[in-house]
Amino acid sequence: PELDPPTYAYNKATETYQRWECLNFTQSALQTWGITKLRYGRENKDVVPDPSDPTTSVLRVIYPKGSRNPTHHPLGGTGFDAKPISVADGIGQTVRLNYQVYFPEDFDFVHGGKLPGIYGGHTSCSGGKSAQDCFSARFMWRKEGLGEIYLYVPKTALHQPSFCKIAPLSVCNQKYGFSIGRGSFRFKKGAWNKVSVAVRMNQVPSEPTGQLRVWYNDEIVIDYDQMVWRVNDTVGYAGIDFETFFGGSSNRFNTPIDTFSLFKD
Repeated sequence: PELDPPTYAYNKATETYQRWECLNFTQSALQTWGITKLRYGRENKDVVPDPSDPTTSVLRVIYPKGSRNPTHHPLGGTGFDAKPISVADGIGQTVRLNYQVYFPEDFDFVHGGKLPGIYGGHTSCSGGKSAQDCFSARFMWRKEGLGEIYLYVPKTALHQPSFCKIAPLSVCNQKYGFSIGRGSFRFKKGAWNKVSVAVRMNQVPSEPTGQLRVWYNDEIVIDYDQMVWRVNDTVGYAGIDFETFFGGSSNRFNTPIDTFSLFKD
């Protein structure tokens, strides 16, 4: 993955960029990620040749048959937090994460699963937490490969009515995360899918002045500029929430077969 363009941070006020990228996965390359916490599934990831270019390596994540979220057995997927660059918070600063994900031809999307994204404030901004002092913006696949951005943000009346109406479908679940722009793109199987998410913080005291942008294969599919990412100024950019698993918290999310996904760039 990269923080835009690869992984990058851009400060509009000073017209400066910070950039980090990992173009070839090796065990030594993972040391450049600045991993701050290995959460689960270390045994479910390894490095393999790229199916489209065997001269380069990619990260493979394994999901055993019957697995879903990390609290379930068997354990599928993997999760870790990384901070490859230090991003100072500031109005006008944008952080963007790009990567490519590959699903094999026999991959069964079932009812959905999580993919990596950006987090801020503190780690583990997921799993039903209130997100009053953190945020996360992760990708999800849904049934038949429908794509969305899955957000944990403060549950506040400051969100504009348009937020939960982002097309083609958005579902603002008050118990868990917010599914935004479901079906704005569709993941392909047997091919690399490039996804990108960009976050610009809102002003504090809290105003709906933040921005959310999402790209699929370099085409912008979500562009929303009334975001509330935070309700206090102690919440800033933090790093990459590299997390992927099936689910969902019920058996209907279980993968019916042993399967995997690949990640690069």
